[in-house]
Amino acid sequence: MGLLTVLFTSGAVAGVGGSQQRFVNTASTTKYSALNLAAEAALPAGLSLFVGEGERTAKPLMQQTEIWEPRCDNGYPNVIHNPADPNGAYRLWYGCFSSGTEYNNGQGAARTNAWMYANSSDGVTWTKPHLGVYDLSTGAESRNKKLPAATLAAFHKIKTNNNIVMGDSDGMGITLDDASHETNASRRFKSFGTGHTSIGGALVGGSGVFASPDGIHFDEFKAIKLWPHVAPAGAGKQRYDCHQQPLWDAPSKRYIMTTRTYPGLRSIGLASAPTWPPTGTHKDPCCEFLKWSLLFTLQ
Repeated sequence: MGLLTVLFTSGAVAGVGGSQQRFVNTASTTKYSALNLAAEAALPAGLSLFVGEGERTAKPLMQQTEIWEPRCDNGYPNVIHNPADPNGAYRLWYGCFSSGTEYNNGQGAARTNAWMYANSSDGVTWTKPHLGVYDLSTGAESRNKKLPAATLAAFHKIKTNNNIVMGDSDGMGITLDDASHETNASRRFKSFGTGHTSIGGALVGGSGVFASPDGIHFDEFKAIKLWPHVAPAGAGKQRYDCHQQPLWDAPSKRYIMTTRTYPGLRSIGLASAPTWPPTGTHKDPCCEFLKWSLLFTLQ
């Protein structure tokens, strides 16, 4: 079982015309390519740097096929692979604009966002199951008065027959916690970002941390301001319009997360939760997950 975060970079692909793409560190690559960063950093034990190959498929792996996903960019995708998972060996969470206008003319207007889900048996062919979780007839999309009447009518007819996990969302990232560490089955999946989910029949959420037993039904939410009110000098402000990526780091016995800061230009911030005591005396492990502090930024 493993966790894979899908990464995108601009200008770091060579040999675009071939059937296979080799991701290399050449003069044509972006200045901040993953290879450059990895080469400059001391790799942890068990990791090595190598040049990989990616095989091009005949068609895109994912396309905007539903009326509630008129445009998907900055999708911040997470893929979790677990062959034993009854929901699929590969599971994908991704962000998408769930409604809006003028997407063919630029950034679009009257936009709403949602966090969506797909699964796959082989990681190539993906299905967008109807989850019965998020109601398009009562969510932010239904109140988007800039939409055509036909679109609004369709949302009222579709209701929860969609693959949306959370509405009114941005920058969501998700991790599957290790069962040997998180013994509370209702908190195996943890996510951080901005989103709204149905808890007790009411739409609950905002910017903070969510927990779920299955990665679909998020039954727990707590609002959190990631950085302290007085951030370390030069840290800048944390922004939610990025991919917040949390994970449990067993060797250091702490949660770590990448996010976005802005100390004058866009930077990568790394946050960390305090070390967990081996005796497990904390009354609420989920709240320990909330206590983040700034470590550094990469520019």
